[in-house]
Amino acid sequence: MKRTTLILLSILLSLVSLAQAENTIRGKVQNSQTGDPVSNANVYIKDTEDGTTTNTNGVFLIETNASYPVTVIIDHIGYSSIEKTAYDSRVLQVDLWPKTLELAPVDVSVARLPSHYDVSSPKETLGGSEIRARGVQDFQELTRSISSVVVSTGMDGSQTISVRGSNANETPIYLDGVKINDSFTNIADLAQVNMEDVESIDVIKGASTLPYEVGAFGGVVNIYSHVPTHNKLLLSSSLDLNNGNNATHTGQFSYVNDHISANTQLTKRMRNFQTFTDETRSEYLFGSGVINWKMALGSLHLKGSWQEAQTRQAAGGDFTTNTKNQLFNVRYTGALPWLGRNWQIGKAWREDSFGVSFWSLGTNNPNYEQSPEGANSSFRLAKLIKHGPLESLVQLAGSTEDYSGPSSTYIDSIFEKDMNLELHRDNHSLTFISKFNAESEHPAMDLLSFEFGLRYDDINTEYHWDEERRYYNPDGTERHPAVIVVKDDLKDHYLLAKRLGLRMEGKIKRFNYISYFSLGNNNRLPTLQDEFFRQSTTVLLYQNSELSKEIVNTVDVGLDFTYHARPGSPFTKVDGRINVFDNGYVNKLSYKYSPGQPPIPYNTLAASISGVEISGKLHLPSKRGSLYIGSIFLDLSDPTIFIGKPSYRHTLGLTLIRGNLTYSGNMWWDGRKVYLQDDGLYIEPKHNLDLSVDYKQNWNHFSVTSTLAAKNIFNFSETQESLLVNDQGYLITFYDTFQLLLNFRLSLF
Repeated sequence: MKRTTLILLSILLSLVSLAQAENTIRGKVQNSQTGDPVSNANVYIKDTEDGTTTNTNGVFLIETNASYPVTVIIDHIGYSSIEKTAYDSRVLQVDLWPKTLELAPVDVSVARLPSHYDVSSPKETLGGSEIRARGVQDFQELTRSISSVVVSTGMDGSQTISVRGSNANETPIYLDGVKINDSFTNIADLAQVNMEDVESIDVIKGASTLPYEVGAFGGVVNIYSHVPTHNKLLLSSSLDLNNGNNATHTGQFSYVNDHISANTQLTKRMRNFQTFTDETRSEYLFGSGVINWKMALGSLHLKGSWQEAQTRQAAGGDFTTNTKNQLFNVRYTGALPWLGRNWQIGKAWREDSFGVSFWSLGTNNPNYEQSPEGANSSFRLAKLIKHGPLESLVQLAGSTEDYSGPSSTYIDSIFEKDMNLELHRDNHSLTFISKFNAESEHPAMDLLSFEFGLRYDDINTEYHWDEERRYYNPDGTERHPAVIVVKDDLKDHYLLAKRLGLRMEGKIKRFNYISYFSLGNNNRLPTLQDEFFRQSTTVLLYQNSELSKEIVNTVDVGLDFTYHARPGSPFTKVDGRINVFDNGYVNKLSYKYSPGQPPIPYNTLAASISGVEISGKLHLPSKRGSLYIGSIFLDLSDPTIFIGKPSYRHTLGLTLIRGNLTYSGNMWWDGRKVYLQDDGLYIEPKHNLDLSVDYKQNWNHFSVTSTLAAKNIFNFSETQESLLVNDQGYLITFYDTFQLLLNFRLSLF
């Protein structure tokens, strides 16, 4: 313990060190023949992992510890790669030449089409460099710097996300454009995301994100995997010095030539958790392979990934769960013969299987078990049409979800039930979004964009299960069994979502701003789990109560700004964001919890969430680092409907850079969280602190990175045996306990 304290003390002392200058490489990339800006071009520093992409105006910016002169490589599909050397901070002018002169330049702005196109929703991005510098091992650690995002962790290590107070089944999660929410609950377990393969994360906030799908009531999370830029062999290992059973090991190989890039990765992750009864150990094994093929007209992306997890509970040694999932994704982006540019065609398949005590945490009754299997296939066909100031997106998408498996429930000497469940859902949607860009000669209002969007969904659902119930008399004798066959076809659910948006950009002296306003609505149907719970409950009143679609009407107003300070100020610039939103729900789907049986879903007539979010990032002089501050205040109409959502959340982040060293600190405060359990309400910890120091050294053909991170410092005295409830009455989970993490990464070029 003394040694641990000394290491922690060294981190705290390092944070007060002054930071020295970091260099910034700026540039603008344009087509050598037309002079048009080239968006989404890859730009990276030669022989390093530092890189970025150009924005819609062809502009890029890279911050690096390397000394001038610095050589950067710029490439883009359909263009010849080029190297440019920056001798100082002046802007680089880069001309890219098409590889085949008789072909029109390839525009790949549709590669991230939904998030790229959304003009009137706030978006926050976390990059791979921040993930590595902070020693992030699990998804919930990453979101501690975003005030509007809360990740809840279960006693079994599961991680579910909430954006702006929404529930986990109302937040679609996309991995490289493919939805990973499971077919039954519509929830994505973020513990099954391989953080070692994450390149960046976009959090799009708002309830009217039309390019995605029904049910995105709080926002959408896009996770993008690592994209190789050069040949590399990476070996990484992370170890919790405070608990040797927690570790992550990764091997990654990347190959890149003029037309094809490939990447393969294998990761093993081990975690220990504490349940209400005993210690639980989980082992995750991740594998993935990616191929990107640059062709004359566009690019082809192929990815396959799989994940397998085993969880063992020590009580008796007889409780074991196994989960597996596989994902395959094929996507083409670019031009089609005779049909023009800006097309995207995608097809994905996903399979899931679970072996789990399904309701044990929800009811404190381990006698509910289920062993389901799920399959999902989806497609997307999108076209971006540009004609002068008018841009339109037309998207046809669809998915097929299947779910089946046996389940059993029982209450000793009272009731038993065996079920065989089969569920099927088809969803087809047509989305049209059009925006009109009006440019002005007045800097104070440089651009005004109007947006109008519609999404039409046709959803068909089928349920079928065979059920056998057995009841027992008080003397233990069995009554006559009841066999029930249930078949329910919920066809032709036609849902229509609408959106109006307005965006205005301008510059007033040192103040650049983007303001936006959106007004719209969204819908979602009950999940397959909701329908199953309704049918499987022993309370007949709710079995006969139909669940109806849930509707949200939303208003969102925001302002993003950048203020460039005068010379001599304590900071060079400030990036800020202010958002005000109001979500009004009709037929909000809620749950009643009763001892000894599954949660009972029902529709409340109305509910609402409104909130204010304020955040800012102050950049220190000479690129020595930054200070981030963020807050969100939520007004919940009924905390028991929005279980586990804090009334407020504050975040504070500090980054300091000195040569090859990067120091990071993140602190967060959560408001009151309400949890309805059999024996009362719980409140999770209100605040905590993470600190880390990252060292990176580059040589000609390899680099070494080492990160030391102390996490959950305020719970330093908490032990594995005192996780349940501390002296203040707060519920403590594994992720709230003190961790001292050491990460080592070796890259060979």
